[in-house]
Amino acid sequence: MGKDINANLNNKNGQNIKKKKERKEQIEKNNEAGITIITLAITILIIIILASITINAVLGDNGLLKQAQDTKDLAESTTLETGDKMNKVLQEYMNVMAEDGGGITEPEEDTTPPTVIITEGEITENSIEINVTANDPESGLASENAYIYYLNGAEFTRGNSSSCTFTGLTAETMYTIKVEVINGVGIKGEDSITISTSAKPGLSADEIGQNPTTYYGAEVIGYTCESDGVSKWRIFYADESNIYLIADDYIAAEDAPKGQGGTSVIANTTYRISLNNMSEDYTGANWINQNSKAKKWLTQYLSKYSTSTIYNIKFTAYLMDTNIWNKYVGKNAEYAIGGPTIELFCASYKDTHSTKYIEYSVTNSDGYSIKWNTDSSYSTDINGLEQNFFNEIYVKSEQTRADAMWIASPSSYDNALLLNVYYNGILDANGTYYDWKAGLRPIVCLKTEVKLEAQGDGTYAIVE
Repeated sequence: MGKDINANLNNKNGQNIKKKKERKEQIEKNNEAGITIITLAITILIIIILASITINAVLGDNGLLKQAQDTKDLAESTTLETGDKMNKVLQEYMNVMAEDGGGITEPEEDTTPPTVIITEGEITENSIEINVTANDPESGLASENAYIYYLNGAEFTRGNSSSCTFTGLTAETMYTIKVEVINGVGIKGEDSITISTSAKPGLSADEIGQNPTTYYGAEVIGYTCESDGVSKWRIFYADESNIYLIADDYIAAEDAPKGQGGTSVIANTTYRISLNNMSEDYTGANWINQNSKAKKWLTQYLSKYSTSTIYNIKFTAYLMDTNIWNKYVGKNAEYAIGGPTIELFCASYKDTHSTKYIEYSVTNSDGYSIKWNTDSSYSTDINGLEQNFFNEIYVKSEQTRADAMWIASPSSYDNALLLNVYYNGILDANGTYYDWKAGLRPIVCLKTEVKLEAQGDGTYAIVE
């Protein structure tokens, strides 16, 4: 019995324990369910709160949508403003480029010529040296024949030298020099300059003409020509460009040239010459105008009687025939004639006699009349020319060879007469073509560039 009781008690206890356990489990389930509901409620509440915040943040007066819209509007405004500024800047740039004649272009090849500058080097009477500075920073200079040199328009030489010496030039002469320089792509730059060669040493024609009493009559050495008929030459006259020489003494008849037609002069003695038959070879004044380089020394007659055919103008034509008298023309001379004309004679005499000198005038178709500047009227002859002055370039007082010097000019006294100067100082207009007393003293006109240099003994040498 006791065992049964215990068994029953144990059985009840076991059931109670089981029930308690089940109740506990139920309570825990209920607690868990409650917690879950509360959690859910809290979660929902949080969601609602967050949603409210989010909606406000998105849709509120300062929400995200508003901010996004504002940002968009600001961006669009900024873009427009920036675009306007860029357009304005671009337009200004285009305007500047347009003013400069350019534009937005792609880089081009070198089209700029090299810069070229010529400077003078050493200059002498017959040469000119120049130096050239050339620069081309983009393409440099050509590797061959970069420099081309021109003298008075004609190519002188070419090569790679930046200096050049022009030789074989004439003293006291202006020359135009041009230099072309070629760069590495074949473009030429150039510069030009006009330079004069230096003067030769010695006395120029102008210097001699400015001091006639010092130089006229002086002996000139070093002048040579084909004929040996003259052993000594003297300074007779000088103008601004040429020096004129006269034979110191009369030439022999055999040293007088034949006329253009082959006619010879007539010799009375070795040195006394007649021009009797020279009318056969010449037509007169028209021939002189066309054939004589010395015609400027017969200007007054030729300007009045350019077609004259009288005898004395034919004799004058022989004396002024620069073609036949060229046997007295050396390398330093321009021309020669058989004697001074009256115009040349008077020009020289006036230079050395500034107070009392000779004047001339063509008073009729026959030729020239003469007078002293102190006289009132012209005559066919005058006397009183100074003898033995200026080494007798005007009056040859020695009569060993001849008594008078032929003057290459017709006389107004008669159409068959020439002027001549006698040993006694008479300038006569009565020298007939058959006069057996007069002789010839040729005149030589030296070239413009010829100078004379004093030798220290009273003579003057021709400067080569």
